[in-house]
Amino acid sequence: MSFPRYHAHIYYDAKSRHQPARLRQLLDTTFRVRLGRRRERPAGPHPRPMYPAAFAGDPGATACRCVTACTVARQS
Repeated sequence: MSFPRYHAHIYYDAKSRHQPARLRQLLDTTFRVRLGRRRERPAGPHPRPMYPAAFAGDPGATACRCVTACTVARQS
């Protein structure tokens, strides 16, 4: 998967995996985003399980909306 200018890695562990799963759903329905596959083990420079999210559009506006989505995911 090639990434545009702005992307994030969503890290998680066994105890918190429900939160990034909910966040993944929110990202998919809220943003123009390409979500990479979940990696359940450390891979390359990534020390923990994670998945990448590559965003289209303005990075500043996307970051603000993403923080809101993260807050909703934490409360779920």
